[in-house]
Amino acid sequence: MLPGILSHVRLIWNHSAFYGNPDRITGLLRMVSDEVINRCCATISLPAVFAGSSADNVVAALKACAPTRPAASR
Repeated sequence: MLPGILSHVRLIWNHSAFYGNPDRITGLLRMVSDEVINRCCATISLPAVFAGSSADNVVAALKACAPTRPAASR
């Protein structure tokens, strides 16, 4: 899902007069990253992680994020 979102952000950056500015696209990317963090926090319980019961969830989340690394570095 994240590579698609980043592709859309790139389209917005390339074609928008408003978001063509580095400061404004940075704000948009900040909002996207905040939402990713919020969704992760809603899904993963830190007490459960520290208790060891959510280790599989953390591994699954890291595997889900792995394909986004090349897209984010472009």
